[in-house]
Amino acid sequence: MNKKRGIVIAVVLFLFLGTSTFVFANPSQDEIKGTGTKDEQKTNKTDSDKPSNENTTNPEEINPPEGTEDDILKPNETDTDNNGENIIINQTKPNRPNNNGTTNNNPNNNQNQNNSNNNNNTQVPDNNEENPTKPELPDLNEENKIKDAEEALDKAENNLTQENINDAQDKINQITDPDKKQELQDKLDELQNKLDEETKIKDAEEALDKAENNLTQENINDAQDKINQITDPDKKQELQDKLDELQNRLDEKTKIKDAEQAIEDAKNNLTQENIDKAQDKINQITDSDKKQELQDKLDELQNRLDEENKVKDAEQAIEDAKNNLTQENIDKAQDKINQVTDPDKKQELQDKLDELQNKLDEENKIKDAEQAIEDAKNNLTQENIDTAQDKINQVTDSDKKQELQDKLDELQNNFIIKKLVQTLEEKVTNATNIAEIDGARDYRTNNQITDKVNALENEELKNELTLILNELAKILDDTISPIIEGIENNAYVNTAVSISIKDENEFKIYLNNEEVTQDNLSNITEDKVYNLVVIDKAFNQTEIQFTIDTQAPIIEGIENNTTYEENVTITVSNETQEVIVYLTKDGENIPYTLGTELSENGTYTIYALDKAHNKSEEISFTIDKNEDEPFVFEDMTFFTTDHISVKNTAYSWMKIYSPYESTDFVKEYTVTYSTVYKIELYDEDKNLVNTVNMVYNKEEKSILKNTMKAFNMR
Repeated sequence: MNKKRGIVIAVVLFLFLGTSTFVFANPSQDEIKGTGTKDEQKTNKTDSDKPSNENTTNPEEINPPEGTEDDILKPNETDTDNNGENIIINQTKPNRPNNNGTTNNNPNNNQNQNNSNNNNNTQVPDNNEENPTKPELPDLNEENKIKDAEEALDKAENNLTQENINDAQDKINQITDPDKKQELQDKLDELQNKLDEETKIKDAEEALDKAENNLTQENINDAQDKINQITDPDKKQELQDKLDELQNRLDEKTKIKDAEQAIEDAKNNLTQENIDKAQDKINQITDSDKKQELQDKLDELQNRLDEENKVKDAEQAIEDAKNNLTQENIDKAQDKINQVTDPDKKQELQDKLDELQNKLDEENKIKDAEQAIEDAKNNLTQENIDTAQDKINQVTDSDKKQELQDKLDELQNNFIIKKLVQTLEEKVTNATNIAEIDGARDYRTNNQITDKVNALENEELKNELTLILNELAKILDDTISPIIEGIENNAYVNTAVSISIKDENEFKIYLNNEEVTQDNLSNITEDKVYNLVVIDKAFNQTEIQFTIDTQAPIIEGIENNTTYEENVTITVSNETQEVIVYLTKDGENIPYTLGTELSENGTYTIYALDKAHNKSEEISFTIDKNEDEPFVFEDMTFFTTDHISVKNTAYSWMKIYSPYESTDFVKEYTVTYSTVYKIELYDEDKNLVNTVNMVYNKEEKSILKNTMKAFNMR
C-alpha cells in the first residue's frame, strides 16, 4: 500500500511541476510535515529552481534514463528491501559511494528519482549537448552530508569530547564540496585545538597533584613536561608557579639531607676537607632554624679539629726550626706556640724554642759582622765601614773579634784612597766651565792620587780605581777643541746640510741655543740662519755660523715682458741677506742699486743672485715714456695717433662708442675704424664726469677732437 501511494504522489507532483524532478527515499514523518530547518527548506526550494546548467549532482552519479511513464512507475523487484518499504523509481541509478569509496547501502541515504516527459512532450533544457532534454537533479545526498556534519559539529561544541570530534570528522570527510568542507573543517580544527589545550591543562594539573602527593624529582620533571605543552600563557604561568613551589620544597629537603650526611661524614673522619664540604652543604639551606641547628653541630667539630691541629702544628714548626735554624722558622714556630691554649703544653714548647733562639742569635752576630765587612769591601763607603764596626763590637769571642777588626782597618785605609778618587771624579763630572776643570787638575796633583792608587795592595780595588783615573785623564789631559765637519763658518748654502762632530771625549751640541744630538745634524733643511756650538767634557769649545737659503730672490716693482710709460723702482723681497743685481739696458750691463728709479727709455733685463747662489727669475721689461706734458686741447685739433688713454689725466675710466665698436670700462684703447667716436669719462668710482666726441682718420692715423680737458693721447 505504501509503495503504491509513493508512486501516485510522484506522478501527481511530476505532472504539476512539469520538468521538475523529485526523489523519494522513504521520507520520515518530519520531512513529510516540512519540519526541517529553514536553511534546509530554503536549500530544497533553491535547488528545485536552479536551471540545469547549475548541476550539483556528484559527477560519479549516473543520470536516470529516459522512458515512458509506465516504465518510470514500474517497480524493480530487486530494489525492494526485506520489509518492502523503499522503492527506487529509477531502476538504473546505483547507490552513491561514500567519501571513502564504498557503496552506501543505508536505506535512509538512498534517494528515489523520477524523470519523465509531460503529456505535451516538454523537454527540460540542459547544457549537455548529447542529451539536451535531460533534466539536472539536485544533489540532496550532499546536502544531507553537510547537515549531518553541521549537527555533529554542534554536538561536539556542546559536549567537547574526542569521540564527538571524531564523529564530526567522519561526517566532514564525506562532503565533496571543497569550500563547504574546508569551512566545516576549520570549525572542527578550532574545537580540536580547544579540546587539546583543555586536555593538556588537565594532564598538567594531574601531574602536579601527583608530584605534590609524592614529591620526587621524577614526578616534578613529568609535570614540567606537561606544563611545557600548554599554550595558554596565563594558565601556563599559574601551573608553573605551583610547580616551582614544589621544586623549591624538594630542593630544600634535599639540601638538608645532604648537609646532615656531610656532618656525619666529617664526624666519622675529622678532616678540614670534610668539614668544608659540610659547610658548603649548610650554606645552601634557606630554613634559618634548621640551618643554625646544623651549623652548631659543625662548629663543634671544627673546634675539636682546630685544637688538635694547633698542638700538632707547633710541634712540627719546632722540629722544622731545629733542622733548619733560621729566624724565619723560629718565628713561624713562635706563632704556632702562641695559638696553643693548654698552658703546660705551651710552656714546654716555648722552652724548646728559646733554646734554639739563643743558639741562632750567637751564630748571627758573627755572621753579621763577617757579612758587614764583606759588604764594606764590595761597596767601600764610610757608612758600610761604620756598620761593620758596630757588628764587630757585638762579638764576644776576643780572637774572632780581633781578626775581624784587622780586616776592617785595611778597608778603612782603602776607603780613604777611594774617597780621593771619588772626589776627583765628582769635580770633573760636575764641572760647568774650564776654570773648574783646571781646579780638578790641581786636586789630582796636590793629593798625589795617582801614586796612592798604584800603591794599593788590594788588586781588585786598585784596578777599579785605575780605570776611573784613566777615564778622568781623558778629560783632564784634553786641551783640543771639537772638530766640526760638513759646513764652514759663515757659509751660505742652498741645499740641505749634514754635519758631523769629532772629539776624543763626549760633547754637547747646541743648535740655535737648543741642545740637540748628532742625529739632528744629519739632514738640516730648513731655511734659517744657524748658530752651532760644540762643547766637550773638558770645556773645549768650537762655534760656527751658517745660513741655509733655498729661496730665490723675488724681484718686485716690474713684471716680465711689460712696457712702462713711467719711471720704475725695483726691489727684491724674500731675502734677509745681501743680493747682487745684474741689470742690462739695450744689451749692455749697467750698475743698479735696488730701490732707485729707472727713468730712461729702453729695453732692460734684470736678475738677482743671493749669497747662497739662488738666482731670481730673469725679467725683461721696457720703459717707453711719452715725454710730452699732459695737454688740454681745443675744438677741431688734430693728433697723429690711434691710441687713447686716461693715464696721467683727471679721469680713471672711460667707455668708447662708435657705429662699429664699443667698450666697457677701460683705461686705454686703440681705435680701428675711420668714424665718429663718443667717449664717456669716469672717475675712480665709475661715476660719469665728462663726454667728448672725436673723428678718427685711419689713413692719416689722426684724430680730430672737440674740447676735452686733460685727456691724454699718444
